Amino acid sequence: MEMRYGAVILAGVLLALMQSCNGMLSRYVGVIGTSFTVHWIGGVVLGGYLWLRSPAELRLRGLPWCWYSAGAMGLALVAMTSFCMVKLGPGLVICLSIGGQIAASTLCDAIGWSGGRRIPFRLRQLPGLALMGLGIWIVYQA
Repeated sequence: MEMRYGAVILAGVLLALMQSCNGMLSRYVGVIGTSFTVHWIGGVVLGGYLWLRSPAELRLRGLPWCWYSAGAMGLALVAMTSFCMVKLGPGLVICLSIGGQIAASTLCDAIGWSGGRRIPFRLRQLPGLALMGLGIWIVYQA
């Protein structure tokens, strides 16, 4: 297995742990406080990294507008999952989140969202999407 696949699996583990911690934090500081705290800490860590490296690596001018929207999406992601984690629990939130990610990424692939490589949708993907939906339904019923 290539290192990239292991890194993506680790990212999924970290995402689940992060969302669970954010849900617990939101009980004490609220959804907005959680989003602020998470992004403030991330900004400080990344700012330190850039300070140690070279700020010249950070080129933000002349990029498509939709690429900048990722920051706002990150704020919404933390706020929504923090709110839902307390109400629904980690298992269901992660299942629904993954379902949303797969649905959105399938659409993004099909249209080549934000200049990405276009990967056409194929009917043979439907059974996998249906199984995913069934899995989410089973977790919801549990």
